[in-house]
Amino acid sequence: MTDMSTFWWERITGPRLLTEAVARATEDGVSPILLLDHPLPWQEQMQDLIAKHGNARIQTLSLPDELGQDEVIPELITGLRGVSDPICPTEYKFQLNYLRNENILNGTLVWIDLDGQGDCNALLKLVSDYKSRSMESGGAFVITLPADYPLPGSLSSRLQPIRLADLIRPGDALLFANIMADEIQSIAPELKAYAANAAMQLSQGDVEQIPGILRGVNFQEEDPAQAMPRLWREGLLPWPQVEPDQGDLAQRVWKAQLQSAFAPIELERLRLTAKYSAIIENALHTEYWNPLKERIGYVWQKEDNLQKASDVELGTLVWMMALRKNEDRTQFLLYLPEEGLRQWICFLTECRNHLAHHHVVLPQDFCRLLTELAREDEDNRLLAGALPNGIA
Repeated sequence: MTDMSTFWWERITGPRLLTEAVARATEDGVSPILLLDHPLPWQEQMQDLIAKHGNARIQTLSLPDELGQDEVIPELITGLRGVSDPICPTEYKFQLNYLRNENILNGTLVWIDLDGQGDCNALLKLVSDYKSRSMESGGAFVITLPADYPLPGSLSSRLQPIRLADLIRPGDALLFANIMADEIQSIAPELKAYAANAAMQLSQGDVEQIPGILRGVNFQEEDPAQAMPRLWREGLLPWPQVEPDQGDLAQRVWKAQLQSAFAPIELERLRLTAKYSAIIENALHTEYWNPLKERIGYVWQKEDNLQKASDVELGTLVWMMALRKNEDRTQFLLYLPEEGLRQWICFLTECRNHLAHHHVVLPQDFCRLLTELAREDEDNRLLAGALPNGIA
């Protein structure tokens, strides 16, 4: 694979669209304001791509917070040249003319990262007032700000707000994580999709962390949420500015497990109820005896009088396997002769109930679940391939 950062910015749709949007705007002298809801990954590589696209030189500056209007341009020139300019005027309107007439920004893309903690309006006014015809004949700015920064009500047409979340979506990070997971041999094939989901969730949009999470977590034995503090301590991931608590990390892992396993569990339920539909439906129409409650009746599921096997949930199957036939109380209402199958249904039910109630499944159990589901899929695929056409 090519360099990870290059792959992210050039091959993944959302990031590529973002770099193209910034490059197009700056070529025409329009200055983007990038509104970030999470850190911008591999920023230097993004800047290099934009610079090559527009044949510009990029200078990254850090300006003091809450500058006055007459202070912005002198600070800008000092940042660009490394020394102060003794002949720069002291009044803003003359400073603006000086900036244009001296061609100070020609061919330059000035990249300014702001944390949004102070008043940035003086800088925004400068960028709005500074009218560049193109990158070559006036340069441009890129300003990054937190997504929740209150921009002025009216912005010049020379300023273009670009919200990162509008172009780079969770699906981009998940695609990147899946591609990264495929490259890591230590992750078992049946765990790769889950590992990618977990890395995407735990990174919280900071895709630079995804490769470190995928390489640092033993997904077969380790809870990814509990692994995160270890990865921070060992320097495998940068320590976050605000460390999430363990409950928050656990919920992210739960979400990854839910996305990775809930649908396959449901498909396995449908496969089982289809395969054993005859005996399940026979049990539905047979009066039961409940030895624990000394009660008789017919199987209901919540408010439903079940008729079809496909409607029977996993928990109901487990309950039916514990009931007896009222006509012969020595016989189970639903008897599946293979003990392994009965245990599998109980295990599926336990995993599903954990996920349905916002609980993380233990790493070893989740590994077993995905491994067994993958094996069932493969067995069914091989069986379907071996059958004559038209036979399911």
